Amino acid sequence: MQEPELEPEPEPVLEPEPEPEPEPVPEPEPEPEQEPEQEPEPEPEQEPEQEQELELELELELEPVWRAPASWCPAPRSGSAGGSWGHSR
Repeated sequence: MQEPELEPEPEPVLEPEPEPEPEPVPEPEPEPEQEPEQEPEPEPEQEPEQEQELELELELELEPVWRAPASWCPAPRSGSAGGSWGHSR
């Protein structure tokens, strides 16, 4: 009679699965798209020449911004957090 009670114990194995899920969630949050959208909207009304300069500045700013989160977000999380959790368990 005790055998069937031990069966539900393997459920705890699902715990490590939900852990990796929250990792990809924080990535889309810091989307730099919101920042550039607010800047170019009010500025283009001033002068057309500034638009080109602003576009170049925004592009240069977006390049490093996108590379930063793409290199330090998933790298340490999947390398240190994911690796340490896997080895510890």
